[in-house]
Amino acid sequence: MDITRRLVVCGMVAAAIAAAPSSALADETDSQLVTGTAENMLALDVPSPTILAGFLPAQTAAASALVKLTSTSPTWTLSAKTDTNGHMAAAEEGCDHSTRELDAPLSLIVEPIVADPRITSTLRDLTSLDQTFASSTDMPVSSALFHASYTQPVRPTEVVEAGCVYSLTTTFTLS
Repeated sequence: MDITRRLVVCGMVAAAIAAAPSSALADETDSQLVTGTAENMLALDVPSPTILAGFLPAQTAAASALVKLTSTSPTWTLSAKTDTNGHMAAAEEGCDHSTRELDAPLSLIVEPIVADPRITSTLRDLTSLDQTFASSTDMPVSSALFHASYTQPVRPTEVVEAGCVYSLTTTFTLS
């Protein structure tokens, strides 16, 4: 008996709703908030190779390259190190009469193309240990361009044979 009553009541309610004029039903609206949260992202683009100009005894050779950084965090650090403790070494071939390794280390400074007091840049000699060359504690960057400027003093006593290639590899880390 309980089952019959329930069916009858349900049928009567359904019939009453179906019989109600459509103008009696009110439109319903609701809204939904849509949000997006930026995720932590780091990106680094370093071109290769960089070629020093003015590579002669008693001169300071120099080169500059563009480095592109992206950090969604306002706190970031760009560090660098080399594979040879910062001293450029002569190639095995074509350098028979050249100084094998230059006495002075290669120096580097990484500076934003558009100066900003929230970014700290430091000129340092490269070594085999990671060192900070640029950093910020208050500025996220998005595809920001930086100058990586290298200088290499060549002592007057160092012999650099024409055509001899000196090199080292700089490894950058953005964290």
